Amino acid sequence: MTRICKGIEPILEVIKNSEEYIRIVSFQFSDSKIIENLKKKVKEGIDVEVITLPVDSINSDEKREEMRNSYKSLREEGVKVYENMWEVGDPTLTDTSESGEVSEGGGEKWYSLHGKFLVTDRNALIMSANLNSQKEIEIFLKYEDEETINKFNDKFDQLFKDFIKKDGNIPGQLIQKLPSKQRKNLKKGFEESSRLLVKGYADSISPEEVTLERNLVITPFDIRARNILYKIIDESEDYVFLLSERLYDNALVDKLRKKILSSNLKIKIITGRPEAVRQNTTKARKFFRELASAGVSIRAIDDIHAKAWISDRYLAIGSTNLGKMNLGFRKKGQWRANTETMMIETDQAEIEEAKSKFKVLWEEAKKVETV
Repeated sequence: MTRICKGIEPILEVIKNSEEYIRIVSFQFSDSKIIENLKKKVKEGIDVEVITLPVDSINSDEKREEMRNSYKSLREEGVKVYENMWEVGDPTLTDTSESGEVSEGGGEKWYSLHGKFLVTDRNALIMSANLNSQKEIEIFLKYEDEETINKFNDKFDQLFKDFIKKDGNIPGQLIQKLPSKQRKNLKKGFEESSRLLVKGYADSISPEEVTLERNLVITPFDIRARNILYKIIDESEDYVFLLSERLYDNALVDKLRKKILSSNLKIKIITGRPEAVRQNTTKARKFFRELASAGVSIRAIDDIHAKAWISDRYLAIGSTNLGKMNLGFRKKGQWRANTETMMIETDQAEIEEAKSKFKVLWEEAKKVETV
């Protein structure tokens, strides 16, 4: 069941409904209601695990100390909080890291994990929402069947193995999948600075081939997010509707312009205002104008955080924004991208429901001319 709403109520509902275990993956993790509910669940004998970012991913000293205390209290209560230390790319040229000194729009670190999902013994929930208290427009898709719950558990296990489970003294066995030279550099960097920074991934661990079927995927390791989106666009005959917090990727803009100029495809995008793009507001406005002039319908909502791709054939919901690091790109022979999570759905009823929810939101959004 697809749900678009403000806030994190669907997350609280799934947590409260659990009876045996709760497993969470989240880029951010700070909401006091969620934290207190997890503590209650542990006291009831329920096993709780969380994969999230280290405390230093938060830029505010006050919030960082608050989060450090929250992690400590959760662990004391029995919640297993795992901090994913892995970084990716070139932090000085990116903009979503919140830690460290700002240089060219970014912080000193670019933690790779951006995915978010929740699985319990009773439900699986794919979502755009972080586990924080910001009241933004989010999208959720909840499942109750055992098969899907098992798929979500498999992906939690995969993330735990690749990024948390130790290989010697290094967190994460992803290191074993890296080419020998990269593996050697990573070990040296970890010994010198306790950082796990990877510039990009070899094709052997970031497959280029795209097969779209109903599944939860971790990008770029199961499949590249950009390739998922491009295949959805290429195989659609009637419409493509896109939801994203931000739109800032010149390759995607070119792809959409060419597609709409060479077909009868209807393309609609709901995203944030160009002013919310920290890299280059002027360039973001230019992308809006180029899409609109080509015939792409684009509208903006100030507090949008939802991320979804809807077409006549597929539905994809998850953590991936329409940005360069989210979708991924090739750099010096390697694939550079955040670690994102996406649920690909092929069930026509689910697609139609998501489509109808998108249309309601579309009517509330502001036209690009107003923006």
